[in-house]
Amino acid sequence: MTFTTLEQEAVDFYETHASYVSAFGLLNLGDREDRRFFNKGKKLLNAAIESTLRAVRLSEQKWLPEEYDFIASTYLKHGTDRKAGLSEFRAAGFTRHTDDAVTFILYSAACLDKQSGLKGFKDYANGLLNALKALDTDRFAGNR
Repeated sequence: MTFTTLEQEAVDFYETHASYVSAFGLLNLGDREDRRFFNKGKKLLNAAIESTLRAVRLSEQKWLPEEYDFIASTYLKHGTDRKAGLSEFRAAGFTRHTDDAVTFILYSAACLDKQSGLKGFKDYANGLLNALKALDTDRFAGNR
């Protein structure tokens, strides 16, 4: 988000006085124009942050159902063997995710596996759980 000169001055004013206002309150900042300028800078900065977060969320690589299905079958074949799981995932033509993301989802599958004994992952994708349950209903369960 690009600011005009006046908007940038408002953001700078907000950043300069934010800790003072936090400690002593907005009414102690000065005259009415200073308070309005402070609030304008705060709104502009929050809008810029929200815009950036929205753009980051939209650019994230979401896992596709066919990727979950492939990971589920790969997990059943190789377990948490990183090298085998990753090479099979790449050989199938899946290139959208990093090696670490593939490793993470394999370990996530292991945490959903009642037979693995692996614990610690509190968060998992519902798509992964559904793909695993489609292969073996009794073996996999979520922990939420």
